[in-house]
Amino acid sequence: MVRLAILDEAINSQLQENPDGLGEVEVVFAGKDLPSLRRKGALSANAVVVDLNLLGEDPARELDTIVDQCGAEMALVLYQYAKRDLITRLSEGKSRALKVPVHLGGLRMHLLGLLVRDIFNANAPQGARA
Repeated sequence: MVRLAILDEAINSQLQENPDGLGEVEVVFAGKDLPSLRRKGALSANAVVVDLNLLGEDPARELDTIVDQCGAEMALVLYQYAKRDLITRLSEGKSRALKVPVHLGGLRMHLLGLLVRDIFNANAPQGARA
């Protein structure tokens, strides 16, 4: 199962209204402030969704810290307004920058690669898993 950590008020609100909106994605953390995520400690999340405004003075470094803490393979950074060079930096490697609003269906589409791999791994013979 794909595990997701969410640090964004709007996505959390959507999940409260529609708890099944992400389908087979398990939400392992849903908060709206960085200190609560830090207190949670190590999470085994496949992906994290983070509001850019919560990443502080050095968003790229803070994002790396969050990804490491969660053990995530992917990070989705949600922004409303940001400088192009920051968006470019946040869209490198494991992360993607997404302009808000992002709805649960759109978020699920960005997780599609992880979801497909999870389905194949669940159906693969024991020795053939990726």
